[in-house]
Amino acid sequence: MVKIETVADDWESSSSADSAIAEDPSDDELDNDLELEEDDFDPSKETLADRLYALRDIVPPSTRKSLRESWHTSKAWATWSANTVGRVAWIVTTSALLVGLPAMLSIEGEAGIVAQEKEYYASQQQQQPGALPAFGQPAPAATGVVPTGF
Repeated sequence: MVKIETVADDWESSSSADSAIAEDPSDDELDNDLELEEDDFDPSKETLADRLYALRDIVPPSTRKSLRESWHTSKAWATWSANTVGRVAWIVTTSALLVGLPAMLSIEGEAGIVAQEKEYYASQQQQQPGALPAFGQPAPAATGVVPTGF
């Protein structure tokens, strides 16, 4: 159970006890400075970082240490992961450029040559209707009467 005890402020009791003693003018200045400091405090000017820093004493040092270690471990893993992903991306892109691009260009060149050959044979067929078909081309359909067996 919590026991509540009222504690008298020593400063107030000493000032009332010393009322017979002449008051020092510096005490009044000290009181005025304390009042000014309290009056100058503006919570709207306080940042979130200031408030979080003020809360650091609430969290025990052992918990703060474990949180800090967890943060550093997470940061190290994130850095390692980012570096690894970057290296893998670099390897994939350079491999694609060094191997894939020339292969793609050669395949496209071959496709262009095949298209030219088809055009050439098509033009030859139009100029010479009785010529043999090009390799891979279907034979032209026979027109007219064809005897059986041929």
